[in-house]
Order: sequence, then structure tokens, then C-alpha cells
Amino acid sequence: MKKSILIVEDEKIAAIDLQDTLISLGYQVAGIATTGERAIAMADAVTPDLILMDINLSGNLSGIEAAEQILSRHEVPIIFVTAYADPDLVNRAKKCSPYGYIIKPYDERAIRTEIEIALYKFGLDVAFRQEYKNLQDWLAKKTGELAEANELLKESEDKYRSILLNMQDLFFRTDIEGKITMLNPAGARLLGYEAPEDLLGRDAVTLYAEPEKYGEIRAALKEGGAVCDFPLTVKVRDGSLRYTLTNCHYFRDFLGQIAGVEGIIHDITSLRNAEDALRNANRKLNLLSGMTRHDIRNQLMALKAYIQLSEDSLGDPTQMAEFILAEEKIANTIERQISFTRDYENMGVMSPVWQ
Repeated sequence: MKKSILIVEDEKIAAIDLQDTLISLGYQVAGIATTGERAIAMADAVTPDLILMDINLSGNLSGIEAAEQILSRHEVPIIFVTAYADPDLVNRAKKCSPYGYIIKPYDERAIRTEIEIALYKFGLDVAFRQEYKNLQDWLAKKTGELAEANELLKESEDKYRSILLNMQDLFFRTDIEGKITMLNPAGARLLGYEAPEDLLGRDAVTLYAEPEKYGEIRAALKEGGAVCDFPLTVKVRDGSLRYTLTNCHYFRDFLGQIAGVEGIIHDITSLRNAEDALRNANRKLNLLSGMTRHDIRNQLMALKAYIQLSEDSLGDPTQMAEFILAEEKIANTIERQISFTRDYENMGVMSPVWQ
């Protein structure tokens, strides 16, 4: 498709001559304007692909002023045409960022060269401006997405921080060498310290009551990538021990490489102590139960013996009375032992005071 060119020239003969030249070069002439005002109106009406603008126009507007107004409304390449190569004039024309200059008198080759270069440069500028706009749009979109992602990240971090601050279990992270890099406040308190910072950088194995367990955990992690409910005894700052269950796994960096170990340690010391107390109580109760049964059996054997003696002493009232008195004492003893047995049975039915 032929490129359309608007001619702005106040000399009629020169304008017609330029029109003929353009047509012979294969361009389409969009029109001829003889004043700056007319050039502005025609640029609005026909939207040419290029404008050849005479700088020195007769009338109220110079070619430079007309070009400024046209460029404020349209993206179009303008080539200034002048009979004078005056430096001051050229400097004034530069404000319009023209795409070329044609000095009168001109020949066809010079006109074609200036027009083709101007059209090529304008095409590059349009493409550049479009790419720049696309880049701005992309940056605006990415900036919005980044702002949204940052907001979501902040919310996630706030939730994560709140969970760590309020959870009662010990949460930890260690680097690949086993040094503590993160610890929540509850974890520091569990180990007898005032703040997590007191333990950062410390080798985790120094907190193990049984250091060999460290190697067992490492081996389990290497084999399965995670450890579940691993029984671990840890040392408290005051020298006491806490019994725990440990759950941990490897965590990775942004490259997917193993960066360390993170996990949760649940304190079961109270439960462990309660279980020990219950086992001791059961052991004592079983002992008492065995003793009570043995005592009652012995008393029954004695009672049977006295009954036999009573039968053999039917002819001796005095002896009979002594045997009967002994039998009553044995019966009272058995009654007390049976009463104790009932109390013992309640110990297995009634809830203990610590519950």
C-alpha cells in the first residue's frame, strides 16, 4: 500500500512540482496545505503517513508552530523543507524532533532518501513506543502482583509468627551441621532459658541426655526423610531432664537442596511421671492384695484349728470358754481384713484425687 504524504508549502508552483515528484516516486499525496492552520486541519482529516513541512510559511503560524500543534494530536513523522540551512532555524526546528531536513533546491534522490529513512525511523519509534508501553503495562501488572504477593506473604508470616509464639510445644530448626538456627519462646522455656536467642548457634546434640540418640535421628532422617514420635530425653539448664517425643524432617532451600532439619518436640514428662506413679501404685496394691489374702487364709486355718479344739473340749467348760474367746478374736481379725479388702476394691473403682 502506497504511503500517503501531506505537502505543506505556501508557494503553489513549488507545491505542485513537489507533488509530481512524490507521485513519480510511487507515493500518494494526501493533499496540499498552504498555511499552518490548513495543515493542522488536513492532518486531522486525512491522517497522513508523513508530512513534508515548509518551515517558512506565510500566515499566522510558521511551519515549526504548525508542526508542534500537529504533533500534540498525532504521531506522524515530519520532514522540514527550507531554502535556508540557518543554524538558529535548525535549532528551533529540533524542538519538534523532526525526522529529516530537505534543503531547497532538492532532487528526487534526496527526497526519496529522506522520506524512506524517516518512514523507517518512525516505524522503529512506533515499535519502540509500543514495546515500552507493553513493558510499562507488564511492570505495572507485575508490581501489582508483587504487592499482592507481599501482602499474602506478610499475612502468612504473621500467622506463622503467631503460631510459633503461642504454641506450647518446642519448635526448632537446625542447619545442616546441627546448629540451632530457630527456636520458639515455649521451646526456650522448656529448656530453662529466658529467650530463644540464648540457644541460637548452639549444637543441638549438647541438649541430648543421651548423645547417641543424635546419630539415630540422623540415620532415620537419611533413610526416610522424616522422624515420627521418636522418644528423646533432653537436658534442662538446671540439670533436670525432660522426656519428649520428637517429630522432625528435612527442609530445603529455594534450590531444592537440604538446608537443615526442622520439627516439633512434645514434652511428655508429666505423663511419664504419672505413668511411673501409677505403676508404683499398682505394684504396692498388688503386694497388699497378696498380703491380705495370705493373712485371711492364715486366720481361717487358725479358726478351724480352734473349732476342732472346741469340739474336743466339750466336757471341759473352762477350756471351751478359752477356745471360744480365741475364735471370736480370730473372727474380728478376719472381719477387719475383709473391710480392708472392700476399701482396696474401691481404690480400683473410684477416681484418684489427681484426676
